[in-house]
Amino acid sequence: MSGAELCKVISNSSSSDEFQSDQIGVELYQRRALRGLIVIALDVDLRSATDLGVGVRWRWHCSNVKFKYYSRKSLLQLISNNNTIVTPHVKQEWSRPATYFTFTINHLTSHLFRKRSCTMVPTTSSSFTLHTSFSTIIPLYHSFLLDQFGVIHNGSEALHGAVNCIEAMLRENKKLAILSNTSSPSHVALGRLSKYGLRADMFAGGLVSSGGECIKHVRETYGSSREETKALWFTWNESEKQSPLQFLECCETERSRISIAESVSEADFILLHGSEVWRRAKDLNGDTSSTGMVQDLNFMYNQDFSTIDPILAEASKRNLPMLCANPDLIVALQGGIVGNMPGQIAQRYESMGGTVTQFGKPNPRHFIACLENLGVSTENTKHVSGVAHVGDSLEHDIAGANSAGIDSVFVLGGIHARDLGLMPTSSGEIGINVLEDGDERIDASTSNSITKTELMEKLNRLFAAKHVVPTHVVPSLSL
Repeated sequence: MSGAELCKVISNSSSSDEFQSDQIGVELYQRRALRGLIVIALDVDLRSATDLGVGVRWRWHCSNVKFKYYSRKSLLQLISNNNTIVTPHVKQEWSRPATYFTFTINHLTSHLFRKRSCTMVPTTSSSFTLHTSFSTIIPLYHSFLLDQFGVIHNGSEALHGAVNCIEAMLRENKKLAILSNTSSPSHVALGRLSKYGLRADMFAGGLVSSGGECIKHVRETYGSSREETKALWFTWNESEKQSPLQFLECCETERSRISIAESVSEADFILLHGSEVWRRAKDLNGDTSSTGMVQDLNFMYNQDFSTIDPILAEASKRNLPMLCANPDLIVALQGGIVGNMPGQIAQRYESMGGTVTQFGKPNPRHFIACLENLGVSTENTKHVSGVAHVGDSLEHDIAGANSAGIDSVFVLGGIHARDLGLMPTSSGEIGINVLEDGDERIDASTSNSITKTELMEKLNRLFAAKHVVPTHVVPSLSL
């Protein structure tokens, strides 16, 4: 089906010289024969499934077609910079603003399909673009929000190529910020970057953490009360990476101190900071065993709810609200170990009828806080142009970016690597290698390779199962 044939179909099905996106969709759904890229100009940026409506439904059925949406302003900017997207004639006339985007049929017929070089691009999916290197993504945006764990580092070392990639973005004058679901206070997490060869001043937007947002909420909710407030505290063991007491001190104000409940019966709320221990006292005097003030939840590495469930059940009967400082479900640790995170405990409590407030991704407010730090306007709630979020979790990074109207970059070498039959990216020299079809594979025992066709099939299955689709896919944060 050629561009001219498509235009003829649309013309015959419309009584006016304008068409709407859902009309194109019906024809593509029925014919399923068009290949390549359709560029659609919008007077209003529309991104979410609710706003796109019919358009989203038919996109899933057109596996050979890639639809790219631009606001009028951003498209004109592209046109003024180069002539590879559409011809300059599109500048002359635009349709009226509409809930569903509309484009003049004459312009589509004359210009959108005029040259193959203008409309046909190497495409692997109707919904996302696969890149073999982050270098092709850098020119597309002026600002990037970066996830930490699984993208920049693994908790112990910087991941392959990440530091060099960040330095390359800074050379191109890109504005960076870190958006993380760590339960640590933002300033504490930012201070740890030096461990990975990074500096705080590299990130103009600083670091926004779920722990930091939870701290703000605790201070605003309980900080003005002169009465003693007691928290039932699930947290981490004290370590070089985690300082639970420091987190708790950040929650307090001059007017109000947070006390730690020794039992469910005396608690006012649940503070879900970590998933390792139930801590019943602030000051342990260096003793975490004989005092009985720290109880191992036996959950982080075993996913055993037998200790947690009775506590949650009693708390639910008392209608204690829960604040979750880290909504992640699992984390990929060194050595192939999977850690079970606070998000699972929050879900468990909700299933018992408990009330949970979660902070961090995928909540759009978390993204907006990061954009505000970068000085990026959030007036357009449908789509924030020029910004992309880079993350490895479909449930948190990609779903959250989609909800916030931000383009997303899905990193293969993170938490979902094993879902795709791959190994997570390490600090070593060998990362995930995406091969052209027909290329000989490197010895599988020493590489992490996959052909584009095989990868695309696995990605489409994964995205369909998770009901989340990113804007871009890349092996890792490396050039």
